[in-house]
Amino acid sequence: MKKRIIIIGFCLFYSVFLVVYAQQEFVPQKYFYQDGTLSSEGFLRNGKPDSCWKSYSPKGILLSEGNRKNFLLDGLWKFYDNDGKIQSEIIYKDGKKEGLSRSFLSEYIQEVVYHNDTIVGVVKQIDNQGEILGLIPFYNGKENGWARFFDTLGNIITILVLCKKGNMSIDLMPMVLNRDYGKLLTIAENLFWKKII
Repeated sequence: MKKRIIIIGFCLFYSVFLVVYAQQEFVPQKYFYQDGTLSSEGFLRNGKPDSCWKSYSPKGILLSEGNRKNFLLDGLWKFYDNDGKIQSEIIYKDGKKEGLSRSFLSEYIQEVVYHNDTIVGVVKQIDNQGEILGLIPFYNGKENGWARFFDTLGNIITILVLCKKGNMSIDLMPMVLNRDYGKLLTIAENLFWKKII
């Protein structure tokens, strides 16, 4: 009788193990546009995207690639335009932006550091030669402090004192410096309010 109970217990445990293991298994999956062109590919777990994943344009050009962990974006994700040119690199952890991210704009690269989906520190704007064009400070995810913008020789050309309150942006004392001598040319006397939508 004891032997039967042990065998039945073992069979029950093994059956539960197989069911749980089958649910955790990664299944390769591809999705297609109506014309048969590949739209995305990766792995599914429990019927949802998990692990490596790629998405493509109708012309077959890679638009995004990255990893999911426990169904959430995790690690480095890369995003491309319809010509396949890199647009941004964003690091995720548990579905939230975390760490250094880069946006590749036509005139400069913008570097942003995130912690728990919130911008922290100083956003940098860097030209293609690696020279800093702008430094924009952030505090609690909002522009706050002395933003500085530079010419290609590293001279300060604009300083903005920034702070954000709710959905309003206040640009205080925009200053323009003489590029040739680094001397102050103008200080705006009025506050500039811009509605953020």
